[in-house]
Amino acid sequence: MRLEERRGGRGRIAESRPWRDTVHPPRRRGADIPQEENPRMSMDAGATRGVAVPILKSLLSADGLAEVVAREYGLEDVRCHLVKAVTLDTYMIRSRSGSYALRVYPAVRRTEAEVKGELEFLVRLDAAGIPVTTPVALPDGSRYLRFEAPEGTRLGVLFGFAPGQALNEKPLPENLRAYGALLARVHQAADAMPPIPTRPALTVEALVDEPLDVLLRAFGARSSAGSMGRYATSLIRPVIAALPMDAPVYGFCHGDPGTSNALVTSDGRLTLLDFDFCGPAWRAHDLAVALNEVLPEHAKDFLEGYGSVRPLSDDEWESIPHFQAAHYLWVLAMRTRYLNEWGSFIFPDERVIQTFTRIEMLVAKLKKPRPAAQPAA
Repeated sequence: MRLEERRGGRGRIAESRPWRDTVHPPRRRGADIPQEENPRMSMDAGATRGVAVPILKSLLSADGLAEVVAREYGLEDVRCHLVKAVTLDTYMIRSRSGSYALRVYPAVRRTEAEVKGELEFLVRLDAAGIPVTTPVALPDGSRYLRFEAPEGTRLGVLFGFAPGQALNEKPLPENLRAYGALLARVHQAADAMPPIPTRPALTVEALVDEPLDVLLRAFGARSSAGSMGRYATSLIRPVIAALPMDAPVYGFCHGDPGTSNALVTSDGRLTLLDFDFCGPAWRAHDLAVALNEVLPEHAKDFLEGYGSVRPLSDDEWESIPHFQAAHYLWVLAMRTRYLNEWGSFIFPDERVIQTFTRIEMLVAKLKKPRPAAQPAA
């Protein structure tokens, strides 16, 4: 593999593009083998040249990335392996000086300005005393690398490695209360910051309308998705649309604060991870996303922790189950949209059925009339 270095923009390009040097891989194809060497071929055998097929997403070589990271960040004895490749590609980096996580963003789903906005938010949260993983700066001060891949430019960010295990693996009541309080501190800190205009805002259209359109086209109006669409239109959307879109109800949020995106150490220290979906949104949506990964018996601890720092209004409290149902729909739609990029292993039939069942249970609660107020004694 040939690696060359360029400078451009505010990052650096580490380029590995042997696919541009030749049209075909350097091996003999069946159609190129003389007839006498390939007796199974007939004179009218199929195509004699390769067929161009669009590339949705490449997979960068871990060995090549280890070489780039060692050179660009001045690290020694660098080893790299792929951890997962779904919404982003995450690689574990180990070196003589410590461990890191390298995240490589897709070429299409995130713009460079959006990635810069995410990193700026993390740096500001760190400055405000919020425990988050922050980007490791290059010697020239830039925060990311550029990789020229077949499908376009992909950005890579090296993050410091945080200790601990995922909170969803250790959901102790005291940890969940602390996590709720930490999320409230994130929201408060964000309200004190200057705006970051490059991050996409969560609107009722992005949360409800667009996902429903994806699901209806994929499953059909007579499917469970059609039923969910009717529920969302009549029960979920009006409540969300009625909420204000200004602080403190609406503002910069984590975007995906499920308990799998937080680490906790044995002594209870928390670190927030994965701000890929951060941006302006309703704070109750952040709570709903977290609650969708919390067991019902632990929800009270999480909400008490949040309320101890930032009390919720009555409208916010009542909107949480609506946001929970909307988030389930949003996740299902996202997996549908990127099925051929992420693979069907994240989209098994039982998970689809489970998701629709959860939404139906939430909707059933929303459809129940409120109990009548009790007369004063």
